Amino acid sequence: MIMLLAYNVSAQTNSNFTEAELKNIRQEVNAQAKVFQQQLLSTAEDTLRNRFTVDTFKIEYTLRLKMDKNPSTHGMLEAMNDANTAYDKMLNHYYQLLLKKMKSGDKVYLINAQKAWIQFRDEDEKLLSTLHGDAYTGGGTMYQLSYYSALLQRVQQRAIEVFLYYENINI
Repeated sequence: MIMLLAYNVSAQTNSNFTEAELKNIRQEVNAQAKVFQQQLLSTAEDTLRNRFTVDTFKIEYTLRLKMDKNPSTHGMLEAMNDANTAYDKMLNHYYQLLLKKMKSGDKVYLINAQKAWIQFRDEDEKLLSTLHGDAYTGGGTMYQLSYYSALLQRVQQRAIEVFLYYENINI
């Protein structure tokens, strides 16, 4: 996995790729995801887990393609930022599904847990940014990559956790 750093990538998202290149990446990802999905379905039925697995595959494959096509530090940071955004979107999707599936009196636990996770994520991001900064590392772009990688792993892990909560409810 890879993560993000205190580097303003979001303002420059996709600056390294033309629309045609992004279209080619999306087409290749979708084609490979279709092959992957067919392999999954050849051994199992179309399940929520399979769809989640394919969606995760798309994020990871897109990340790999973007990093392969632009292996510069900026290109890798941009690709990780895009993957972080995609996992965050996935996290929010399954959070909403889980919230709808829960009994109304129990929803407060999920809401409070998610608020606490967001606060932890934000505070830990400040700590990581500080520890990966020049004052503690002496500088260098590898620390930016390490930082962005840590952030990406955190949101990816939370997306998986929330999906598993949702998947395991038997209502």
